[in-house]
Parts: sequence; structure tokens; C-alpha cells
Amino acid sequence: MKNKFTSRLCVFMCFILILSTFAACSVKQDENGTTTAPVIPQDEWVPGIDTYVPVTITNVELVELVSEALGEEASGFNGDLNTLTPEQLEKVENLAADKGLVVEKDENNNTVIKKEDVPATNVTPEEYTQIMNQVSVKDPNNISPSEYVEISKVAATNNMIAVTKPGSSEVAIVKPVSTTKRPTSPAAKPTNANSANPVNPVPSQDFNATVAPLDTTKKTTSVYVPVTPAYVASKGTTKADVSTLATDWVSTAGTASGSVFWDNEATADGGIVSVGYTYQFIDGSVKDYTSGIIAKYSDDGKLEWSKIIGGTAANRGEYAVKAKTSFENVAVLNDGSILVVGETRAEDIVSPAEYKCPETVEGIVVKLNSKGDVVWTKLYGGSKGDMIHSVHPTADGGFVIGGKSESPDADLKDLGTQSIKAFIFKCDANGNIQWRQALSGSKHNTVEDLEVNSAGEIYADIACYSGDGEFADVEGTGLLKKTTVIVKISPTGSILWKKGIFDTGVTNLYAMDIAHDGGVVIAGNYSVPASGTGEGTAFEGIYNGGTAGTMDGAIIKIKSDGSIGWTRTVVGFEHDFITGIVAIPGGYAVSGYTKSTNRDFKVTNAGNFDCFVYTLSTGGKLESIYAFGGSNTDNARGLCTDGEALYICGSTNSSDGMFSNGSVKSNGEVPVCFIGRYQIAK
Repeated sequence: MKNKFTSRLCVFMCFILILSTFAACSVKQDENGTTTAPVIPQDEWVPGIDTYVPVTITNVELVELVSEALGEEASGFNGDLNTLTPEQLEKVENLAADKGLVVEKDENNNTVIKKEDVPATNVTPEEYTQIMNQVSVKDPNNISPSEYVEISKVAATNNMIAVTKPGSSEVAIVKPVSTTKRPTSPAAKPTNANSANPVNPVPSQDFNATVAPLDTTKKTTSVYVPVTPAYVASKGTTKADVSTLATDWVSTAGTASGSVFWDNEATADGGIVSVGYTYQFIDGSVKDYTSGIIAKYSDDGKLEWSKIIGGTAANRGEYAVKAKTSFENVAVLNDGSILVVGETRAEDIVSPAEYKCPETVEGIVVKLNSKGDVVWTKLYGGSKGDMIHSVHPTADGGFVIGGKSESPDADLKDLGTQSIKAFIFKCDANGNIQWRQALSGSKHNTVEDLEVNSAGEIYADIACYSGDGEFADVEGTGLLKKTTVIVKISPTGSILWKKGIFDTGVTNLYAMDIAHDGGVVIAGNYSVPASGTGEGTAFEGIYNGGTAGTMDGAIIKIKSDGSIGWTRTVVGFEHDFITGIVAIPGGYAVSGYTKSTNRDFKVTNAGNFDCFVYTLSTGGKLESIYAFGGSNTDNARGLCTDGEALYICGSTNSSDGMFSNGSVKSNGEVPVCFIGRYQIAK
């Protein structure tokens, strides 16, 4: 139900698309004034043009190779082979040769270790900027070893490879490609968004003053043809149809530095509350988030109140000029109070005595009453980095929170000392921890989403890189790739079962909701390698809809006993992202954004990424789709429902189409928030 990207990959993808915007060619207007783009036939293919480049092993692989070759002697190795003694270097070179790697010398007689020549192509400038922004590289021309490690990790997660010259700070990023035929896509041409012109900011930094709904006296309706035959609802159920979804209202908001809504939740009075954060936008690029946003809207789209909570960034080295506070998830309790969660690096957001460690990132929970007054603010964590990604209310008036932590002490004491652990805390209504649970291994792990069923049982959606520790008994973990692990926990904190969702490619299934039968449905994205079909248990035999390596949408139903009920993919030739999922009468709805105009996305595309809502039957059959947006990048993030309508929030760089009537408009470079209410046709 909630949408997370652990490393905020998709948020920063939004910004690389900001910096270099594309528009589909041959765009025309029909007689009704609707902007359309040509649709490529589903099965039209042309030969791909592949570039063969030698690929140096990544810094992460190099460190692992040196550690294996030298053992304890590798302690302190920073990725530069020139720091090794001749004897040590010989051991590393011999092991590399034994592993089938290519060992060469460059023009300066430095050792270079490569894989066999790999068919690959250089990434686009926009993709390169995406990676640099996510890692928050200070100077792309002088990348530090630690930055390169992070670049390598992020690139690998996206089926890319970071390449560096030994002894040099130059970094290139390439992506492997298939030598088979690849699908066509609409031609696109870059705009001048990468020019050196100064940013023309959104008119006001004041979030309150820049919010205005559309004219609600006129409702707009977009109609698209369902991609599959209509689903016949079972007796006593009502099918939700979004092929004729009516736009009740859309409101936009923003700050001069850019902002995004990340999640939303319906309130008891028929309104909606959205949360997100603003950005630090310096010299034409995004540096990091700065302040958390909380905004409450009425049922007709009027802003009732808003809060911006940031604090002063602590003097923490590189973090001093970066992040303060961000909010990623929101929950509404039975009494109408609101909980927002995220992370903070601020030094004055609570009293000094309340900080677990003033030199680290800490998880933050803010409780507000229905009028927007802050009731209390609490920090959770220990002496190292801690973040909270999800919150969900419980029947007793309390709540559960989940996230990730590197801390071995304070709130995480006795919960394991291995690397980054995924944690779940059960708290009472005042934020006091009642029980704790954590799952850790030797690599990165984090809770992306939490849901609670009617029996009080908790489902945790975990992004897992570990194959040991508490994940050693989970099939599919430890493959050096991200695996989604679903964990079911009793109301008292005992682990009932763990289920791995994995494949030979990448699985990012970070949105979740309780299914109609008490199990869960999870959704997100997956990408398989050049073979074109998956080979793991989740996507075996399922075709990757675009060029091998592109992201496709995926929805998986998991029964209450942990077995998989069904798997459904949503595919196009371009990148397709699912960011939210909710149960609705007669099935489910998923939200996301796509650049595709074919296969499951044979709908109008105004240009670049457009938002969409798809409905599925309870059995996973795709039913109908509603797409909306403008000619620039539009990203749907949060999705929720009050049973009568869907609420979608996110960010947009468009000032036309669906976003043409808002008083706050993006200039194409700096994004603004949006939230919309869409009436479900029944």
C-alpha cells in the first residue's frame, strides 16, 4: 500500500529526467485537443545496435577479490591496487586468473582486472546523472573511493556497471545489453534542459501560499480501452473500473527548491493527508532532501493546513550541507491523530537529551492531532545510522514502525550487530516501545513496508541483500542481488514464516497491502537479464516486456501461509514502475508511472513518464487502466482509497495536461507536489 525506494532511486530518476527532458516525436492533437503519441505495434522488433566494451570489475568486486586473496592482509584496502606490495598484488592477480578474469596492464603499467569483454553500451547522460545524484557525489570529476563504492552498488542494483581507471578518479557507467533483437520505442529528442541557464524557481518558498486546487466545477474524464476482457464480479461484490475514472480534483504545491509527496492516507473526515519532503537544489542539481512536508486536504481538494519540519542540519562532515528531515510514510490512527515517519539529521528537532546520538542519522516519528498540531516528536535508533520507512496503526491504538539500522545499542540493543538490520518496533499510542524484532545479515537489509491484518498479524516487506544470519533459511537470498523477503509476525512479535521473492535479475517489490483473504499483495518492479525470461521462482518463464534490463511492473499475491497465489506482470517496451497498491471492491488497484505506450500500456502518453492506475481482479487479471499527466516527467508515488475514490500523490515537472490549471506550476526543472482524488466508477 505504501511506496518506498530504499535508496530513493526512483525519486532521483525523476530528477535526471528533469535535467534532460524527452518528448515523443510525432506528437499530435486529436479533434478533442487530447495530446497523443504514436503507439508502436506490440510485436514490432528491429535489430539492436550493440557496442562491445571491456568492463573493469567494480570496486565492490575488487574489494571482495582482494579480501579473498589476502585475508587479514586486506584490512584497510581502499580499492587502489597500487597500495599493495608486489607480493600481495601477485596473489590477487593469480586469484583473478583462476576465476577466469582478465589481468592486464594499462599505459602506466598499473594492473587492470576485467571480466571477459561484455557487450555493453554507455549509459545516457541522464542515467549517469541519476546515479551521481543518488549517491550525492560532490564533484563528478574527482570521485572519492567511498563514493565509488556507493556508485558501484547503485549501478549494480539497476543492472549497470561502474567502470574506473586504476589510479584515476574518472568513472564511467555502462550497462550490459543483449545481442538479440530488441523492441522499438517511440523516437525521442532531448530538449535543452541541460543548458547552463539558471533555474527559474517556483514562485514561493512558502508551501502554504502556493497550494491551489483545480476548478472543481468542471470534472474531467479520460477514457481508455481495457487491455483484457471485462472481469465479471462475484455475487455480492462490486467491480472497480478505472477506465472511466473521473478526476474530481488535482492540487499542486511546491517550493523553490523542489518538492515531492511520497505517501498519503485518507482521514476520517473524508479528506486526505500527504507527506514528503523538499529538496536542496544547488547549481542546477539536486543535493539531498531538506525538510519534511505534512499537508492536510479537505474532501474537495482545499488545503486545510500544512507543516514543514526541518530543523538545523548538524555539523556532521559531509552531512552538514545535505539533509535535514524527510517523511516517507503516514498513518491515521483510530482517534483521528496522524503519524508521520522518516529520518532526520537535524540537531535541534527535539531536546538534546532526546537524541540517541547527535552525530548520526536517526529515525523520526511525529504525532499530530487532526488539526495539525504536533502532539509529540520521538527519535528512534542508536549510535549509528537509523531510518524509519513505514508505519501502520494497530487495533489497540498503538502502531508498528519499520526501517533499517546500523546501530548495535540503545533501541537496537541485543538485536544483532551484523551490518544493516531490518527492524520492526511495536509501540503504544505514546510511542513507547512494547516489543522489538530485527532481522540481520552481513549485508544491507531494510523494512520497506508494513501491513497489519484483522487478526493483528503483521506483514513486513524487506529488501534483503544478505544470505546469512536470519536470512540463511530463506530461499533465494545471498545471490548478491536484492531479494524481497516477506515476513509474517504474530501480534506479540514472534516470526511465523519468511518467504523470499527472487529471480536472476533485480526484484524491487516495496509496496504492500492486505489481500481480501487475509494474506498480502505486494507490488513493485523487476528486471531480468539478457535471457529475456526469469529463472527464479517468482518470474520463471515470464517474459521481460522490454529490452532485457528494463524495469517492468509486478504484482504478487501471497497467501496467509506464505505460498504464492498468483503472479502478474505489467509490461511495456520502456521502463514501467509500480509504486503503490491497495485493495478495492472486487480486486486491487496499483499506481505508478511509465514511459511505455505499448503492450499493457496502449494508452495515450503525453510525453516522457506519465502516471497510471491499473485495476486487477482478485485473481490477478488486468482489467482497466487510467493514465494521466503532462508533457514532462510525472511520477505517481502514494496510493490510498477511502472505498469510494482513489487518492494519488507524487511529483510533476509538467505544467500542462492534467496539471495545466494549478496555480503552482513546475518550470520543467524543479518538480512540484501533486495530489488528486479520482472517483471510482462502479
